[in-house]
Amino acid sequence: MVTARLKKTALQIVDLCVRAGRPLFPNALSDGLSDIASAAGPDSSRSYRAVTNALFNRVLMYRTHDCRDMSWLDSAWINLASAVSALVGVGVLIVGVYIAHKELQHLRADLRESTYLEYSNRYNHVAEELPLDVFGESFNVKELDGNPKFQRLIKAYIDLCSEEVKLACRGMIPPNVWRDWEEEIRIAMNSPAGQWARDKFDFDREYKTLGLFLRGKEAGMSLAREEYGRPQM
Repeated sequence: MVTARLKKTALQIVDLCVRAGRPLFPNALSDGLSDIASAAGPDSSRSYRAVTNALFNRVLMYRTHDCRDMSWLDSAWINLASAVSALVGVGVLIVGVYIAHKELQHLRADLRESTYLEYSNRYNHVAEELPLDVFGESFNVKELDGNPKFQRLIKAYIDLCSEEVKLACRGMIPPNVWRDWEEEIRIAMNSPAGQWARDKFDFDREYKTLGLFLRGKEAGMSLAREEYGRPQM
């Protein structure tokens, strides 16, 4: 009677373990029952509690062993977490590069706008001091010979044109802005006052890039870029 009762108890304990989510090895139950038989002895004199404790010990042993065998599951989760972390890191890097690229674009746009405003202000300052028709075809260049102020202003304008050409060689001027500047520079420097300035000032060395630029619309710009990019001795 005791053995039958204990077997029934063993089944109940195993059922409780399974319901609680504690998986057992296939041999756990049979080993547990063997423990019961040994614990009960031929005279079945051992107490019901002692035999039940023996079964619990067997179940706990297999549970502990089972947890060790399931250690691969922990490694799988760790590997998955590492992979997810790596993907997140790559995503953050891509977003960072994109933001940096956009910021660089905004910075370049701001720099170009600042450059445009600076050179426009310098041009306006020079133009306000010179005769309105100074670069017209009918302007009398003799007015420049005897007027040091006009000569200084013409030189300031030549400096401005030279710097604008060098900025264009570096790609620092938006194409639509450069088209207007280029046309005005060529008109001014091919006028009588412009020819006077090219004879008066050093276009072979001081304004060499500008001088090469004025040789032609396409070829002149290529020559200017080549000269401006050449290392200075």
